[in-house]
Amino acid sequence: MSNTHATRDLLGIVLRKGSDYDAFAALLDLHEFVYVIRFKRIFYVDGTLATFTLEDYADIESLEVATPLKMEPQGAVDVIDATVIGNDPTVNGFIENSETDPFSSWAPHRIVRRKNPFRQEGVAVTHRRTLPYRSQRTGEGVDVYVLDAGFDSDHVEWKTGEVEWCGGTNDASNVNVGDTTFTHRFSNIKHGQLVTSCAVGQHNGIARDSHLFFSGIEGDVTHSEEAWLGLFEVAYDHYMSRSATNRPAVLNCSYGTIRNDLTPSAAAAAGYEAMMDDGLIIVIPAANSKWDLDTDFVLPCESHPDIIVVGATSCFDTPMFLSTSLMFMSGYGSNVDIWAPGQKVICASPFSTPRQYGVGSGTSFAGPHTAGVIACMLQGYQRLTNIEQVRSVTQKLIDNSTKGELRFGDAYYGDGVAHDRLLYLDPHADFEEIDGLVPL
Repeated sequence: MSNTHATRDLLGIVLRKGSDYDAFAALLDLHEFVYVIRFKRIFYVDGTLATFTLEDYADIESLEVATPLKMEPQGAVDVIDATVIGNDPTVNGFIENSETDPFSSWAPHRIVRRKNPFRQEGVAVTHRRTLPYRSQRTGEGVDVYVLDAGFDSDHVEWKTGEVEWCGGTNDASNVNVGDTTFTHRFSNIKHGQLVTSCAVGQHNGIARDSHLFFSGIEGDVTHSEEAWLGLFEVAYDHYMSRSATNRPAVLNCSYGTIRNDLTPSAAAAAGYEAMMDDGLIIVIPAANSKWDLDTDFVLPCESHPDIIVVGATSCFDTPMFLSTSLMFMSGYGSNVDIWAPGQKVICASPFSTPRQYGVGSGTSFAGPHTAGVIACMLQGYQRLTNIEQVRSVTQKLIDNSTKGELRFGDAYYGDGVAHDRLLYLDPHADFEEIDGLVPL
């Protein structure tokens, strides 16, 4: 048996659940294959189908050549207003009475209402920072994971002691897992700063009392499928290390999309399923390029059918668009589970000053708004432990969504599918029943 070959390919091999994974690794070692293990049962092996002589191994569920990927931050197409719109909200009156009457931008304000209060608005609402946001649930007792590039814990938007570095890549020095004061740097990208504030920010986020774990992604680089899945595994391993806390968790990744004509990778799907089968809910935006997810396969949001895929809207409940050509718009299709605010939302500033705010547009921001709502839905529950519970949360999210308010005309998507579901959080409920979940 030989593993020599003229052309080097990376094979994605998935073993059946419950197989003897160590025995397979030992067999690879015996024949001197070079490989990487992801999520216990996924093996990325340096070899080719023509020469991979172990393909008849009884416990192999699937075997295919891994797809090279070109993942870029959504920031490559997100639109960030270059004008900083304000300073520390506790100084300029943005939060006039943060204990009893918290204020925020239009996005949280819209999420807790069934009817759109902006359609007859005579002046622009996208820069207004004094719109009230109230909710009985704030994500207390819930963990939120964010995979992204660029973050600085030195900003008034973050709650003291509730932000931690959980791993990943970082070119800042002396950053350790568990640090609550840290900076994630890559090419001056601060995309993660904007994104995170939509999920857990104290003045513009939804789950304001949740605990944030930030996992750094290395920026605009070419990944193999194995390396991309490995970035998710960093957050997953950290999540698994906290099983004794009994805290539920949701993960948002607004970083990176790629469109291709290939079918979903069985290896990648197995990795995402491993995360969800251990109770970690995954939220990924639908991308900004007006792709039809029914005809175009888009990574990573379509890598598994139980990933929650989010489209983006404006403050007037129309699809988000980033140019007058209507080409740079939210992705759509039957695989887009829900729509959430994403155009001209206020975020913690991506600039150097830690007490300022800016405006961002992109599906990148619709995803974390949704993750924040999910964190609030999980408040009062024990940690999820299987994919059926994850599916129950998704179904409840869809059932709760506001219907009949989204405005999708032929000018936007023609005959394409665009589900009439707008993200909603009941501001009066302090707990809601979700089938299959176990209350504290």
